[in-house]
Amino acid sequence: MKILYIEDDPINALIVTKFLENDFSVETAESSEKSLRMLQEKSFDLILLDLNLGHDKETGLSLFQKIQLLDSYGNIPVIALTANSDTTERDAYLQAGFSGFIVKPVNRDNLIAYLSAFKESSKAV
Repeated sequence: MKILYIEDDPINALIVTKFLENDFSVETAESSEKSLRMLQEKSFDLILLDLNLGHDKETGLSLFQKIQLLDSYGNIPVIALTANSDTTERDAYLQAGFSGFIVKPVNRDNLIAYLSAFKESSKAV
């Protein structure tokens, strides 16, 4: 499974990439502009999207809306990552169309298990 991880914090990007490197193919984008370019140039099976792109002019939600408009988007699952564990916010993002929601900091084993479920469901299609 090929994953695009959109994360503006290089430490978080490194940690999650290291967590996943033995089980998934992961590429990172540190900005909304780079992620949109990568999505037009390459194909991915899943997108992990940090909701707080603090160094960017974009929010995770506004970037998600732009991703949905791309011809190359199709029905790629997009998983929101955030440090905010508020259930109201989680529900709002799921209502907006995100395929899942993960609260940071992430646990390696839980993250792999969660993403593996998406991997298995994509094989069934």
